[in-house]
Amino acid sequence: VIAAHYGSVSVTTFAVGMAILQSKQIPLESYMPLFVALMELPAVIIASFEQYRMHAQLGSFRNTLIQTLTCRSILMLIASMAFGYYFSAATVS
Repeated sequence: VIAAHYGSVSVTTFAVGMAILQSKQIPLESYMPLFVALMELPAVIIASFEQYRMHAQLGSFRNTLIQTLTCRSILMLIASMAFGYYFSAATVS
């Protein structure tokens, strides 16, 4: 669970890809970091679900799913994407 929340292969792959493109002076679009969040979201959801399923003893699948989707890490990831979208749309207009 800790590994899913604080780092994974996709973040490392993204960082290495960015470094290679910068070293070759290839410009990047500003929305590229969004893809890191999109790649991380399923891993964090699955890890959180498994944590709650094994340790919280919430009983039903529905309660476990609700608890998973409302945990801080998921809400922060989704809120970050929403803020990014809002402010990028505000600067375009």
